[in-house]
Amino acid sequence: MCFCRLNLENKKMLRKNYRIVLLSILIVLSLLFVIKKVIFSDWQSRTLLIMAKPIEVGNNLISRLTSPISGIFQIGDLDRENKELRIKLIEAQEKDFNLAILENENKILKEELNIQNNTTDLLGAKVIGKNPVLESGSVLINRGKKDGIQVGKAVTYNGFLVGMIEAVKDEISTVRLINSSQTLIPVTIIEANTIGLLSSRFEGIVVEQVLVDKKIAIGDKIVSNDIEKETGSNLLIGEVSDIISSPSDIYQTLKVKTPIDFQGLQFLFVHK
Repeated sequence: MCFCRLNLENKKMLRKNYRIVLLSILIVLSLLFVIKKVIFSDWQSRTLLIMAKPIEVGNNLISRLTSPISGIFQIGDLDRENKELRIKLIEAQEKDFNLAILENENKILKEELNIQNNTTDLLGAKVIGKNPVLESGSVLINRGKKDGIQVGKAVTYNGFLVGMIEAVKDEISTVRLINSSQTLIPVTIIEANTIGLLSSRFEGIVVEQVLVDKKIAIGDKIVSNDIEKETGSNLLIGEVSDIISSPSDIYQTLKVKTPIDFQGLQFLFVHK
């Protein structure tokens, strides 16, 4: 009886111990699993970091090597874009300049049309330079024989006489300005009803050989005296600004004021 009871107790003890051992094993296995997971995760992270470091260094190296090259390409692109912009800017400036020239020529033409009575006998011409052979008192225009220009024809600006055609070629002509030292043009002083000779001296443009008995006043108008024999028209030159001769002189000499800026002439009109 006692043996059976002892055997029963032993069995109960063994079962209890088995459960304890089994629980301990489960706990140990769980701990091992957690530790393994932590260790593997840390190892994986370290491995990724170790593997990423060379990749990062390689990327930095490639970036440093390719940066100057890409910079060169960028500089080339910027330089090409700047050249294109400069070309476009120059083209725009040329268009604006040409437009300004056309507007100025149209303005001059309108002014001339309002001043001249018979505009059908006028031929517009651009001043293209000075004649290198002649003195500074002459200019070249872009009209010639093909346009019907003839030697001796009058040239005006804003209705005022500025010169005469002196030489003609096929496509260009030379205009002798009235401020040239070789100028000698018959003129009439309208209010005094007398004549004289227009010339240019160091004092400027003057009218010489005016009779002393003629009463001349400042502001008297001066016109050309049959400068165009074919038409017989008189062209306004300017007005008397001063009497520079002395009372003892045989003839009077008159200083002439004209509104023409001879240095700034750009567009003229030739009388046909």
